[in-house]
Amino acid sequence: MEQFLLLEVKMCGNCNPVIESSELVRKIARDLQVKVIPYRQAPAQASLIVNGCETGCVDESMDPRAVHIRGYYLNGSPCVGESELLTKAEKLLKDQIFGNQEKEGRLP
Repeated sequence: MEQFLLLEVKMCGNCNPVIESSELVRKIARDLQVKVIPYRQAPAQASLIVNGCETGCVDESMDPRAVHIRGYYLNGSPCVGESELLTKAEKLLKDQIFGNQEKEGRLP
């Protein structure tokens, strides 16, 4: 049975987005080769909270260890465009994924 690395994602309702939230999550999943699951559905190697605008309807304090996207902000720091946002978010998520695998003894 094939095992996937899991990325749990919590997204806002995208009522007033300044970023393409769904497309961003699809790109992250593709680039990191992870399976996206709903937030708290199952234990995951990494967590992502995505708010499509700076309002931040999804409360980031619900999971301080998660990577937080709020419009063009990543963990509270501004990014210039979706390309920078994607690159930096993927780096943080990779750190989460591989850090968790080391703790679980799953790295070669």
